[in-house]
Amino acid sequence: MTNQTNTNLGATRRISLMVLSLGMIAVTLATQGPLGWKVIFPLLAIYPGIIALTGWDLVYAFVTPVRNRVSGTGTPIRVGI
Repeated sequence: MTNQTNTNLGATRRISLMVLSLGMIAVTLATQGPLGWKVIFPLLAIYPGIIALTGWDLVYAFVTPVRNRVSGTGTPIRVGI
């Protein structure tokens, strides 16, 4: 069996996204009194949390080939795994 990893993010970015996600949840949990607009933080924390766990950013995977194609560098557009 081969041990293949299919990620498009490095370890530093994955760790920083996980810290961001956990920080957004921690701010909500540490708030005393009315939450107000801080209620949205746990919902916003889902996207960076999933990206950090999987190591695959769909937006980055789509934008990078398109940006390379527009700038004239890289290979033809191939989006996906």
